[in-house]
Amino acid sequence: MSAVLVTGVAGFIGYHVALAMTARGEDVIGIDDIRTDLGITVVMVEHDMSLVSAVADRVICMAQGQLLATGSAAEVQNHPLVVSAYLGN
Repeated sequence: MSAVLVTGVAGFIGYHVALAMTARGEDVIGIDDIRTDLGITVVMVEHDMSLVSAVADRVICMAQGQLLATGSAAEVQNHPLVVSAYLGN
């Protein structure tokens, strides 16, 4: 199985390049295309939860090297440990 890693900065730059290419009428291969059309697993390290929610089937949340929660984006965002770690009590 093939895999590709997309990090926050690379994803951000890639997103803006894709917008520019789309504006010029050029074809763009997006994350969903990589997954569905090419059958490649995508591992994304990202803090933009709107992007994560749009493309991820499964989300893993960590803080200080510790696993806090796994599940759908909505499940992870509402998990008590995630809320506590990122938003405070």
